Amino acid sequence: MNLLETTIANLDRASDIPLYSVALKTIPAHYVISVRGIIETPDKEAELWERLAQERKRQKIQFANPAWNIAVFHDEGFQERDLDVEIQQAVIGKCCDTDIMKYKKVEEITAATLTFKGRYALLPQANHFNICHISPRMEQSEDEMVTEVCFPVGPI
Repeated sequence: MNLLETTIANLDRASDIPLYSVALKTIPAHYVISVRGIIETPDKEAELWERLAQERKRQKIQFANPAWNIAVFHDEGFQERDLDVEIQQAVIGKCCDTDIMKYKKVEEITAATLTFKGRYALLPQANHFNICHISPRMEQSEDEMVTEVCFPVGPI
């Protein structure tokens, strides 16, 4: 079974995930700044966001609207430790690559998305990329975070 089939098969099972909505959406092509790295556990993702924030401030980069705060998980299948994660934010204008941050175009993608409110610990075990609408950087209370888990339905 692929990720989308597994998720659909498990939707009717008891879950700790709070109320959520599922939609099929197209995310348009956009330019991003990104940082990619290996993080020990999912809760360490903030370290990558901090690195990106420092580079963004140094270059005085302006966010696009929406900023598309996206975390891409590059590992094949579910992993609990040593995750290969790339975080991205959409930007306006051109930027310079650095040793830490890359500037690139992300092509349009269609994805089945699951949006929910709550702690990251409640995220489904297998996912491909997340859009963080209200992240730990914006909100101290984990219960107030809002994340959209995206399962691509076409080639990336």
